[in-house]
Amino acid sequence: MGAALGCPIRYKGRRIVELGRGKFAQWAVPAGRYILVNGTASVEVSVMPGETRYVRCQIKTGFLTGRSDLQIVDEESFAAHRADYEEKPVSSPF
Repeated sequence: MGAALGCPIRYKGRRIVELGRGKFAQWAVPAGRYILVNGTASVEVSVMPGETRYVRCQIKTGFLTGRSDLQIVDEESFAAHRADYEEKPVSSPF
């Protein structure tokens, strides 16, 4: 269950990217506070100048359908699996 679910990432109501299994996206932003949302979760990301932050969308199984959850992860967690992921282009919300 949940294998075919996507994870649409939005910022201020605009879709940035829709991720699926084995996908990642990079989004260059100015320093600041960002609240990323999808249909079932949100996460606040604070970015300092020159800093890179990582957010993971995990599909969790449910009774009849799965739901996606957004979580901040560290650089080491991303780097350990980077070779397994395919990059998707991002639509700029600015």
